[in-house]
Amino acid sequence: MPNVISTRRLLSAAAGLSVLLGCPERSRPQSNPTTDSTVLRDVRAAIAATPAQNDTTPRDSIAELPQSQVDVRSVPPTGSTIRIGPNDNLQSALDRARPGDVIRLASGATYAGNFTLPTKACGTAPIVIRTDVPDSDLPADGERITPAASPRLAKIATRNDRPAIRTVNPTCGWRLFGLEVTVASDLAPGALHYVLIALGDGGWAKGGDTQTSADRVPSRIILDRMYVHGQEATSLRRCIALNSARSAVVNSWISDCHAKGFDSQAIEGWNGPGPYLIENNFLSGAGENIMFGGGDPAIVGLSPSDITIRGNHVWKDPTWKGKWTVKNLFELKNARRVLIENNVFENNWADAQQGMAIVIKSSQDACGTCTWQGTTDVTFRYNMVKNSPRGFTLQAVDCAGQKCVDVHVRRVRAENNLFYNIGTFNGTGSDGFLMLLLLDLRDVAIRHNTFVGNLPTRGTALVMDGGNGQARNLTITDNVFASGVGYAILYSGTRVGSESLRAMAGDSWTFARNAVGSVNPEYVRLHPPGNWYAPTVAKIGFVDQEGGDFRLSAKSEFKQHGLGGTDPGADLNGLKKRLEGVVVR
Repeated sequence: MPNVISTRRLLSAAAGLSVLLGCPERSRPQSNPTTDSTVLRDVRAAIAATPAQNDTTPRDSIAELPQSQVDVRSVPPTGSTIRIGPNDNLQSALDRARPGDVIRLASGATYAGNFTLPTKACGTAPIVIRTDVPDSDLPADGERITPAASPRLAKIATRNDRPAIRTVNPTCGWRLFGLEVTVASDLAPGALHYVLIALGDGGWAKGGDTQTSADRVPSRIILDRMYVHGQEATSLRRCIALNSARSAVVNSWISDCHAKGFDSQAIEGWNGPGPYLIENNFLSGAGENIMFGGGDPAIVGLSPSDITIRGNHVWKDPTWKGKWTVKNLFELKNARRVLIENNVFENNWADAQQGMAIVIKSSQDACGTCTWQGTTDVTFRYNMVKNSPRGFTLQAVDCAGQKCVDVHVRRVRAENNLFYNIGTFNGTGSDGFLMLLLLDLRDVAIRHNTFVGNLPTRGTALVMDGGNGQARNLTITDNVFASGVGYAILYSGTRVGSESLRAMAGDSWTFARNAVGSVNPEYVRLHPPGNWYAPTVAKIGFVDQEGGDFRLSAKSEFKQHGLGGTDPGADLNGLKKRLEGVVVR
């Protein structure tokens, strides 16, 4: 009987390493008579929309989509134009600006320092900070900026471990447009820098943070066509800390966000309510390129919510191997109502974790009492994930090193995604798990996805553990799994196939109309009926496996055998169309 890995080893490998941010100091909410009622409405509405922490009612597998969106359309300026020369006082201009004003920074000039976006009330139009060039010299609205624009951009650079730009909380209504934000090249290479742009703070009062109550959260901040980056040798924990409300990062290039011995991200949020829009960016980070959670929110009851992540190229540089600490391409630990669609996730390897590309789990960090945290209502659709030792991981709860949270992962839907070149990459990886489901997950639908491994004798389609028969409503239908392991479904210590599914979820599962390649005929009888178990991957019948075309050919015996006469696997024609223009070199 195949049994390739023990329970203890599997759970140990799947458990993420904690982000050592420390527990934010809990302090009495600070009064602030100038707080804008618009900001409070944004924040309190988001917190109120968070589901009750003990809600365990079984629900349909269809996850709730984000209930609120961020409007990133430009608003015509209504105030004054303030031009700041290379030697002028930028902070003074920020302090005196009013809603509707435009602050124009000299093209090519560098403004070195640590600048703050001071407390402002919301206005009809935001305060705009931009490079003083004609609009025609910058990418058009909706187009991504690239490093090629650097010579004509105004630059804001920090020369120490403090942010180049941060908010003074609360504040409202800022749009940063067509700027370069970076670490000064003369900063010592061995120095640890924490964040380049801090929208809100983490609420760690001992460290001087103030965001410990809803009335301290900044709101309505847009980063548009920004070039935000570290330096090749700089240890930088994150490029953007997204702890605000109703904020967006769009059309931007965010790179060289890397550190050794610490988690690092292009974007991370943990102490802001959302909603957030992260769209049409290049995002390059070493630890987790994008992450929500990982630090404990100082605002009681808060979970980042209503998050849309669309049309981004999420990438790691393979030359970082051994130089910077690497974990995964995307991770959620505390988030509600998240839509991830039309993205390319590229390049990951085993380092501080086992090489999972996508990780969705529930956990707190070091608080001990922040048990309201957790991840629910996640839709992951029309994404391409490639070059990674492992593929897609759902973990109901991670209690490693901390108290278990009350909200376990539930209502997750993954559909029309392509995972390929999964198994070994950049000299790492050995088991090639295509999909890993752990502990008491609820209401999970994995439908119409294509998974393609690259290991000749490894790469289980579905690996499970820790469910103890308590997972509920697992629906895995109309997928294509191409790997070389010899069987499709494994629960550690249990016979492969249907018995493994029962060990995970009792009778609360559906596994139907899936095409699985390279299943040993000896084990087909152990697997759920109503699926197709091909003896080799070649028998699945891809159009051109070597060339990367994983559509089913007209000769495939599984073509049009999915629900309603569709093909099993992802809608690869639709995926190709949606991903046009996502990768910009």
